Amino acid sequence: MNEATSDNWAVLSQATASATNQPLAATIKTAPLKGVASISGELVSYTPDLESEIPGEDSFSITISSGEKSIDVLVTLGTYLSINSACTTDTSGLNNIIQHLPSNLEVVLSLGHASEGEQCLQLLSEARAGAVKSYLIKKGIEANRLYTEGKAAKVPSTSGGGNGRTEVTVLGWDSAGIRQTLSTSVNFSANVQKICD
Repeated sequence: MNEATSDNWAVLSQATASATNQPLAATIKTAPLKGVASISGELVSYTPDLESEIPGEDSFSITISSGEKSIDVLVTLGTYLSINSACTTDTSGLNNIIQHLPSNLEVVLSLGHASEGEQCLQLLSEARAGAVKSYLIKKGIEANRLYTEGKAAKVPSTSGGGNGRTEVTVLGWDSAGIRQTLSTSVNFSANVQKICD
C-alpha cells in the first residue's frame, strides 16, 4: 500500500490517470478510527472526533481507480487537539472588563497563547482565544466586535505569569469621546482550553 501526503497526492493522481487515460474515481477503503473521512469530487476531507478525547495520529485508506486499474493509498494524519474536560475559573478580569465597557465599543481583541510542552500549540492557542470570545458573547458582547487569533508559543508572557493564557484588549470611546483601552489576561493550566460556565 502506498503512503500519501498532500505533497505527493497530485503526482500520484496524475500518474494513475496518465497510465489509463480514464477519469479518476476515489472511494474510502478503510475508515479512520478517530474521525470521519469523506470524498467530494477531488477533495478528500477528514474531521477528527474531538469528543473522543483521544489525541494522536489517525489513518485511513482510499482506493483511486481509473478504468480497470486501481491503487490503494494510506492517508496518515498527525496529532490533533483533544478536548480536555478541565476548565479555567480565571474570569474575574473578564467580568471586570464587561462591567466597564466603553459606551462606544470598537473592538475586543482576544489573543490566545500556549506554552512549549503543551500539545498542538497553534490549535490550543486558537481554542483559548475562542473560549474567551464565546464567554464574552454569552455576556452580551456582539460577535462582530470580537477578533480572535492564536499565537501558539511565539509570544512569551512578560508579566511573570504562565504562557498558557488569552490576552484580552478592549478598544473604544467613552460618552465624552475619550479613547478607552482596557486589558486583562485569562490564565489556563496545561492543555486546558475552556472557561468554566
